[in-house]
Amino acid sequence: MRPSTTLGMTTISYHKHVVLGSARTTFIKNLLDKNLVLVLISMNTYYVYLLECKDGSYYVGVTNDLERRMLEHKTGFDPTCYTFSRRPVELKNYLTFQYISEAIYFEKKIKKWSRAKKEAFFKKDWNLLREKARCQNSSSHNNYQKPKESSGDETPQF
Repeated sequence: MRPSTTLGMTTISYHKHVVLGSARTTFIKNLLDKNLVLVLISMNTYYVYLLECKDGSYYVGVTNDLERRMLEHKTGFDPTCYTFSRRPVELKNYLTFQYISEAIYFEKKIKKWSRAKKEAFFKKDWNLLREKARCQNSSSHNNYQKPKESSGDETPQF
């Protein structure tokens, strides 16, 4: 017998026999062994998408229906949406995810990226994306220079 729970109109069933990728399987098995309930919903494909707006700005969003969401952006369905006054918009790139939590995580990650990283992403220039991901500020460990050996004769600077 498989217990189930109802969320709105969707009934979700779960049981202790879960077959997934290795790291996720181990994590889930540990939760189930501790009698913790875990429900994974994979009823849709989720998309994280990047738009370029008329004013040159970028918009990152997540949806379970990319065609519908693009139509909403292009027609100005929601006057409170960031893209409403920045139309027309152009879809630059998107990624697909099986789980909404992974899509939301990646969406939040991209929103924090610099403009240069977003451009490398939509151009699918993975080498440039990797380069732009490196820490480039002056306090980075990549910029650290080992102090010169002192002979003891120099006056310390304070």
